[in-house]
Formats: sequence, C-alpha cells, structure tokens
Amino acid sequence: MGSKCDNLVVGAGPAGRIVRMVLPREQTNFVIDSREYHTPAPIGPQFLWEAIPGLQTMPFMVHTRVDNCYPDIERIAGYKRKVGKDKDLDWPARMFGQFEPLRQAFRVVKWPQHMILWGRKLTVIDIRHKTATLENGEDIHWNRLLSTIPLPVLLGVLGKVSAEEVRYVGDVEPPCAPIWFQKGDYNGLMPAEVKPEDMFVNYLSSPESPMYRMTWQGDTWWAEGLKQPEGFWVGSHLRNPETFMLSPGKIYSDDWEGVQAMQKLEKFGVFCFGRFGAWSGDELLHDTYKKAVRWSSTQRWTR
Repeated sequence: MGSKCDNLVVGAGPAGRIVRMVLPREQTNFVIDSREYHTPAPIGPQFLWEAIPGLQTMPFMVHTRVDNCYPDIERIAGYKRKVGKDKDLDWPARMFGQFEPLRQAFRVVKWPQHMILWGRKLTVIDIRHKTATLENGEDIHWNRLLSTIPLPVLLGVLGKVSAEEVRYVGDVEPPCAPIWFQKGDYNGLMPAEVKPEDMFVNYLSSPESPMYRMTWQGDTWWAEGLKQPEGFWVGSHLRNPETFMLSPGKIYSDDWEGVQAMQKLEKFGVFCFGRFGAWSGDELLHDTYKKAVRWSSTQRWTR
C-alpha cells in the first residue's frame, strides 16, 4: 500500500523548505531528499534579497564588481555576451539588476523545524496514479507533488506512461569530467572595505578566461566558470584551496518544451518551484516564496 500524503515536496534545499512553509498545517505534508542528513549544503551561497516572513534571517552587504572594477555598461555587456545572455542587453532591469555595487541581502539563520525524510531517492513517478516510488522500494501516494529538483531530473524519472503524457523530448546534459584550475591567478581581488560577514562577488568578462564569477564570504569562496562550447559549471565549495575544481553544474536554457512539460504536469498535480525545479536561471529564493504564496492561494485545501 505504501504511505499517503496530501502534499509531497521533493528536495529539502532552500527552495523545498520555502515551499513547505506555505503548506497548510492541517494537511499531511512529506518532504523527501535523496541526500543523507549529514551531507553538506549545496555548493555556493544561499541567501535572500528580501526577508521572508517566518524566517529568522541576518542582514549583510553584498559588494559587486566586474573585472574587479565598479560595474559599468561596457563591462556588464561583455560579461552578458560571455555567458550567452545577449538578450538581457535589451532589458535594463535584467541588464543591471545583479550589478549594484553595494546591496543588502539576508542570510537564513534558522529554518522552520519541519520533518524531513532524508535518504529517500525518487526513482519513478506515476502521474496517472499519483504515486512516487523510491529507491528503497517504498511507494508514496500523493495528491500534489511539489518538485524543487532539477526539471530534467524530474522528467527523467517519469514512468513510461507518464512520459508519454508529458511528451518531453529535451536532452539532459551528459555527465562530464571535472576540470582543475590553479587559484593563484585569482588572489588579491578582495576590496579592503569588505567586512568578514559580507559577501564579495567579482564577475569576469574576458572571453579568454574560463571563469565567469568568483564569490568570497569570510574564509570560504566559490568559483564558477564556463565549459566549451557552451554551458555552465559550478565550482567546489572549499576553504582556501591552492587549486579548485570545476565540476558539472546547472545548465539553463530557453527551453520552450520544458515550459510546456511543466504546464502539462500541473494538470496531474505536479508543480515545479525554485531555480532548479522550474529551470529558470533568473529565479531567486525570495521569488520562489512569492510564487509559492500565489500558488497556495489558488489551491482548494481540504482537511
């Protein structure tokens, strides 16, 4: 028979926890995650540009530069071309939004204490019978499935019948070998005015460099770069390494078939949230919260 719930949240990262916050307490809500409890948080910084009601947060400042200089239109345009976002050049809000030299942000200090079922890897979803089968053989029957895992991964675990219903034919990026880079060339970029609790982000516009963004916070830093001929890599989350590794990461694209697939999934009670879940490189965590609140207001909740 398996377990039953009203709402099954897949993914216990920041987006999944935010989605869980908007679900009614009167409903039976499960949150599952394939990682073990002791697994470190996802690579890279997780923060909000706006405080979210009900979340305990701490403000800090984000210092932004392009090529270690205050952002100007020429350098920003160079960076946008480098990462394949030429369309942003026609939209001032998207062109300049992330390049404010100094901006307040919020770090989540404590998440609500919702129960999370760790070590539950999703293997098959049957959208007709609203059943999720886990790697351990357990079945979970749900009324709504709220996914925050990468959209290609979600579509990859649809059963044969479910896949025919959605008819998604997009390709998932194949796995690639990691690449190692020397850290030395990127030292000495931190401005003196950046405090230990602040974040420093430096975008790199040169097409000759594989790096497109470096992020520092305290004694931790992140490196992100491009692979050829196109696509994105995300760097390892390390403390003061002499070398760092770029391993395969998020690869966003303007995929109309993906949008159509999400619309079809919604007819079966499957909803996608978050940057990875909705496969939208422009969605940030506070946007996920607003989207989840709007979605919740459209649902007919029953006890």
